[in-house]
Amino acid sequence: MSVEGIVRNRIALGDLTGLHLLGTRHSAKVIRRQLVAALELEESVELDFDRVTVTQSFADELLGPLILERGHELLTRMRFKGCSDDVRAVLTFVVGQRLLDYEDSLSASGALRNADSELTSF
Repeated sequence: MSVEGIVRNRIALGDLTGLHLLGTRHSAKVIRRQLVAALELEESVELDFDRVTVTQSFADELLGPLILERGHELLTRMRFKGCSDDVRAVLTFVVGQRLLDYEDSLSASGALRNADSELTSF
């Protein structure tokens, strides 16, 4: 995998997109597919935010679905580089919220399993 801005385990968002502001969910979906492909090939992947600013929508679409699917395991395999204070704040908020959602979904599925097992005991 070697497209401009992507080198196996590193995705340089500014080089990849040629943009300084990453704000749409659509562009985040495209990059998320590339991130998933990199994670399938590599032990860890670096997202380089050097020279870019991101909106909450972009960050949520890029990382949210993966965190909801993989939880903390995803974050152990990722590194975030070149983050300005603003990008760091957006990422911290989005990741924190999605981790809470992930944990809530685990709790809910555990409660459903418990309810199912109680119902089958009748």
